[in-house]
Amino acid sequence: MEEAAALEEAAALEVRLREAEAVAGGARQSSDLKMLERRRPSLREPPPGVAADNPRWVDYVAYWETRYEELAGSRTGPARLSEVKPPLEWPDYAVFRSQVQGGVDFQQGVRRALQRETTLPQAERVYLRGMSRARVDGNLGLSHEPGPVLTFVDQLAVDEASLAHGGKPMVHCFSNKQRDFTRMSEVDARHWVSIDAREALKKYGGRVEIRRPGHPLFGREVSVSQVHLVYDARFVPETVRKTLRFEARSRGVELHLHVE
Repeated sequence: MEEAAALEEAAALEVRLREAEAVAGGARQSSDLKMLERRRPSLREPPPGVAADNPRWVDYVAYWETRYEELAGSRTGPARLSEVKPPLEWPDYAVFRSQVQGGVDFQQGVRRALQRETTLPQAERVYLRGMSRARVDGNLGLSHEPGPVLTFVDQLAVDEASLAHGGKPMVHCFSNKQRDFTRMSEVDARHWVSIDAREALKKYGGRVEIRRPGHPLFGREVSVSQVHLVYDARFVPETVRKTLRFEARSRGVELHLHVE
């Protein structure tokens, strides 16, 4: 079980990086292979002020080489991405990776909050109401149809008590977002929470197959009982919180605000 979880954690991070990089802002190098070849980075020649063994620079060189091979056609890119973009410039890659790491840290914080809640009485719970014996897993692989493409849910909670005697599983899926609402109008805020709620339902709602070996629902197709959307409370002003909750609930999604 631990090995399967570790493999899925790594795969989930790779998917997160690819999806975030595809929409990342910042300068990119040329898609012309001859011009790109002249910009090939080297582990032995990092930019000024960057140590040769800096883990982020090591990551960048590997990222650049992978992207070059994909553009050259010698490596196949992920099926979920239709376009292969040229690599980001180093400074913008460093910013992008820092942003992704912030998202990973937030996701881990939400997971810890969920796991803490499994020990609380029902009256004190926020996320796991109605579950008498909740189990929480992070970055768990799901599929909506047969095939190799997985969706990795940020957190999945199942009430193990609901599995007794062949009962219908109670399954909740959680989508974590660090969307910044601080400068949005109420109209824009409603627009974005609507988009996030629809995305969460599409990715994590309906009937899904649990694909993590060792999980009590491994290999089973189950109906998701509830989809949750968890925002970083630091980026959600008090003035729009009621509106966001109402908009999400109108689409069948429970909205929460998390802060460490």
